[in-house]
Amino acid sequence: MKIRNAVLIMIVLITGSLSGTVNAQENLKALFKKCETRDDVVMIIVRNRDRNTQKESKESTTSITIKNNKALVDEFITAFDKDEPNTDNAVLSKKKGKTIPVFYEFKGVSFSFSLTDDTGNSAIITMVENSPDKK
Repeated sequence: MKIRNAVLIMIVLITGSLSGTVNAQENLKALFKKCETRDDVVMIIVRNRDRNTQKESKESTTSITIKNNKALVDEFITAFDKDEPNTDNAVLSKKKGKTIPVFYEFKGVSFSFSLTDDTGNSAIITMVENSPDKK
């Protein structure tokens, strides 16, 4: 019985450590997914293909433009804050005592954030994914 419990604990720990890498940017990706169905944002997705093989390249870029929606901009800032401890590289800006994300890099994916007005109502957020499993 003790061996079985020890094995179960090891499995849970190993699974947890593996999923930590996968979910490092889970809050940001969830917001990108949420924006796919919103009418008040502009989403641009760029996928590159090899001219000869017509296979999609490993890199894709998704850019979201938010205009006059402070709540959604603040939601993105909160998501950046939640995912920041898991970054490989984080660039932050301080303006008027408030910390704003500029660039976050995770394994295989990076995010940039830029406020487009001084009121904080509009922003452009870009995600660049380099997935090794796309071939």
